[in-house]
Amino acid sequence: MNITKIFALMLLFLAPLVSASDIDVKLISLEPTTVTAGTFFSVTFEATNTNTVKITDTVFELDVPSTFKIESEDKIEYTELNAGEKVKLTWLVKVTTDANAGFEKINLNVDEDGEDYTYTHPVQIKNFEPTLTIKNVQTTPSQVAPGSDVFVSLSLTNQASFELKNVQIKLDLTKSPFAPKNEVDEQTIKTIIGNTQLKFQLTALPDAEAGVYKIPVLLNYFDEFGNMYTNTNLIAVKIGSTPKLEISQESTILLLNQKQEATIKIVNNGLTKIKLLTVNLQSINAELLSSNNIYLGDIDVDDFQTIDLDIYPKTQNTQLMLILNFKDANNNDFKETATLPLKVYTIEEATRLGLISKNNTLIYLIIIVVLIVGYVIYRKYARKK
Repeated sequence: MNITKIFALMLLFLAPLVSASDIDVKLISLEPTTVTAGTFFSVTFEATNTNTVKITDTVFELDVPSTFKIESEDKIEYTELNAGEKVKLTWLVKVTTDANAGFEKINLNVDEDGEDYTYTHPVQIKNFEPTLTIKNVQTTPSQVAPGSDVFVSLSLTNQASFELKNVQIKLDLTKSPFAPKNEVDEQTIKTIIGNTQLKFQLTALPDAEAGVYKIPVLLNYFDEFGNMYTNTNLIAVKIGSTPKLEISQESTILLLNQKQEATIKIVNNGLTKIKLLTVNLQSINAELLSSNNIYLGDIDVDDFQTIDLDIYPKTQNTQLMLILNFKDANNNDFKETATLPLKVYTIEEATRLGLISKNNTLIYLIIIVVLIVGYVIYRKYARKK
């Protein structure tokens, strides 16, 4: 608003409203001087009969826009006003709950013995709540991995019917695991009318734990009437990543057609903790001799759990299917299925590779039997001689 407009409003507010008729009207009070939506204000005028004789049939009517509602009668009538007589005219007015910030005009219409005159006065409506709000927040990606960047887009809406000036938007990152990219955590917009968008780029600290973090957004701005507003909002940014599991067979030896114990290793090589891990086991070309439902619980980042199970391989093409149900650190549910081929050896292969010791018991028995038979034959032959 320029200086000329402000000066004109001051004249309307402060100066007596003098007419060319026999009645002078001036504003006595407007309480409160600045009103807000959903509240009441009282307006009082003083009317003076400046004529040297009395005047009759005078009607004072307050005319207000739809933003206001007069709580009493809108008309005040006097059958006569003596020369020099002064009267006070007071109305109680309510501001509607959906009133926008700005200036409205109230008109006092004077009907003096058939002649009409109108006196106008401005009323400022000030928003009870700050007029600048954050309508939408979008993060790209929706969750950011530790050590990675995220873009935070804010949609601001000016709910007033006038522009807002010198708008400062600052992210308070002091208690969050984020750092501003290029040290930019504050932006200033010269004016806002309607909607506008702005974007911040943040970096999640490398050692940040998964979770949802609240970041205060500080808004500081002025309306065109010089009123200052300060407002604090909260936005949420999620840290996390897709869990990554690595499944392998430990160095256990499985022999064909023999009951053996196998060890399965599950490693969390992602960037987020895994919680409440349950594994369902199904064997292919083998008979599973132990429980097929295993609860492993939590696995921290760069940690592992093992499963020991008894299995009877029927072919060398033995496989183990694992159905894994778990939650990530942000309590999102996951279900994964993995098929793990198991290495199965024949006895001959295992012996040749030195995985198991060669069994010489039978050979020793044969040698002993041969020696015994040879000894018996030798004794018989010796007796005949």
